[in-house]
This record gives sequence, structure tokens and C-alpha cells, in this order.
Amino acid sequence: ESIDALAKAVNEFQGGLVLVSHDMRLIGQVAKEIWICDNKTIAIHRGDIQSFKMDMRAAM
Repeated sequence: ESIDALAKAVNEFQGGLVLVSHDMRLIGQVAKEIWICDNKTIAIHRGDIQSFKMDMRAAM
């Protein structure tokens, strides 16, 4: 319930937000794009966590 309440609050928030989480349910409910920080660079995946995971599996 607390994850759902947090997701609802984040989705209703009108400003910008950086979310750092390992909770896939929360990320799935709120993320519109995924930023990958690796080796001093940032790559942006425009899509939800499911499409990001599929892209990562395909790249392996």
C-alpha cells in the first residue's frame, strides 16, 4: 500500500522529480523515461521500465 500511495503522489506532482529506486513496481508506475548513468555518461531510454528491460536483454 505504501508503494501505491507514493506512486500516486509522484504521479500527481506537477514539478520535476528524480527517482532512484530498486523497486520495479514503483518504477513501473511512475517512470516515463529511464536515465542510465554509467562510466561518466548518461544514456536516456524513452519508455517504461518493461521496454528498458527488454532492450537490455536483447543487447546481451
